[in-house]
Amino acid sequence: MPKGGPRPGAGRPRGSRGRRTKDSITKADALGPTPLEVLLESMHAARAEGERAEAVECAKAAAPYVHPKLAATAAPAAVSRQLEMDYASLSEEELAQLEGLLTKVFKLPASEPPGPVQSDKPHRRGRYGRPLAAGSC
Repeated sequence: MPKGGPRPGAGRPRGSRGRRTKDSITKADALGPTPLEVLLESMHAARAEGERAEAVECAKAAAPYVHPKLAATAAPAAVSRQLEMDYASLSEEELAQLEGLLTKVFKLPASEPPGPVQSDKPHRRGRYGRPLAAGSC
């Protein structure tokens, strides 16, 4: 049997209700109709009797519980603005720094691969940095 991780069939089935939710539903059923049910019944009764104004008032009161409002969102900002820079005024060092930054941002391959790092410390590998055995690379 595999150790750790999710196992098929483990846990509560999707969509099933927990114990507290089931308890609150049974309590609500025992109390009788909910306020929303009363509003909807009176709306339908007023409409059947031809009292349109009363039906509209009941519908206004019940609407937020049946049809949620959509949240207002801002339109996405236009990105068509071009940055105009005069690269001729930059030095070679500044251009190299800019190229390095843009390479990191856009994850482009560097124009020249960096050379190997030289250090006095023995090379380490692995997750916890164990030293290499003698004679292995």
